[in-house]
Amino acid sequence: MDRKSTQTNGGPPGTNLAAMFQYFKGTLILALVTAVLLLALLLVGLRFGEVDGTQVGALLNNINGEVEVITSAGTHLYNGITKTFHVLDKTVQQVEMSQQNDDELKIKTVDGSNVQLDLNIMYSIQLEPDAVRELLKDSGVGESYKVKWIRDYGRSICRSAFGELTTEDFYDPAKRQEKAMKAMDELNERLNPHSLMVIQVNPKNFRFYEEYEEKIREKKLADQSVEEEVSKARAAQQVMERMRVEAEKEKEVELQKVKGAMEELIVTANADAERVIEEAKAYAVNTRVGAEAELYTMQSKAEAVLAKSKAEAEGMKKLAQAMKGEGGINLVKMEYSKRLSSMKLTGQPFVVGGVTERFEHYEEPASRRGITSSPATGKESQ
Repeated sequence: MDRKSTQTNGGPPGTNLAAMFQYFKGTLILALVTAVLLLALLLVGLRFGEVDGTQVGALLNNINGEVEVITSAGTHLYNGITKTFHVLDKTVQQVEMSQQNDDELKIKTVDGSNVQLDLNIMYSIQLEPDAVRELLKDSGVGESYKVKWIRDYGRSICRSAFGELTTEDFYDPAKRQEKAMKAMDELNERLNPHSLMVIQVNPKNFRFYEEYEEKIREKKLADQSVEEEVSKARAAQQVMERMRVEAEKEKEVELQKVKGAMEELIVTANADAERVIEEAKAYAVNTRVGAEAELYTMQSKAEAVLAKSKAEAEGMKKLAQAMKGEGGINLVKMEYSKRLSSMKLTGQPFVVGGVTERFEHYEEPASRRGITSSPATGKESQ
């Protein structure tokens, strides 16, 4: 080995260059092959995933099982070797179970009849990322949840709910709808934990077996005849009831009229009695007030007369006292002088030889001057 190395190192320069070329050529080829393989691997593994506005995307990591939820619409790149891309419809969906699809729901009623029922179940998935992860975890990728959860649970629960109806109940839309609501509530109770929500359970056409259909038609005809008779009887009863009600109303109207007239008479009588009582009260008040006023007037007059009499008596008393002394004499003199001042003296002189011999006085009648003369004394008195 040492000899070979020595020969190589000490050999001609051309030999060394050829060896180096061979070495680098092999390395370059290896690098190119590696790059080509990596590019091919990249091209093979690169994938494009499309998500539209009605979908939600789910990118499943095949190595660790993690799920990346994609809620935005558009094109998304991913590694197809390590990851798997799935889309889920986020609109309202339905599972149809019908005779046309040879998938109708077969039910046995509570009274033993066999019924075939066409049924639609409308549902949607919950769009929260955690809910989508839970759905894929529970049901797997793709649309397996439609079969595993919606269809299987729907058939079982609806068969139980509608099986509580009788044969006749199936002809009653209200009762069918009641059982549909019950089935929807129970489905949501079971499926909500798996990120699914049932919106409506819609029972459609239903069929009995042929022999049952014939018996049911016969029974329906009989029931219709009975119902017609019942309707007629009910109509007659309603007519009688209406007539009775009208008679009761007329009687009530008449009673109200009589009652109103009586009440009016009572009101009038009460008003008249009240008026008479008020007039009597007013008369009594007026009489009492008049009597009190008259009494007050008479008392006032009596008090005035009494006061006047007392005053006159007091004056007479004082006059009498005044007349007892000199004052009385002076008063008489003064009065006498007043009388004399109002007297008229008339007479006729007698003249003899220019000398008046006498004067004769003619008295006026006492009625004219208010003076009377006493025949005994010849004196005048007032």
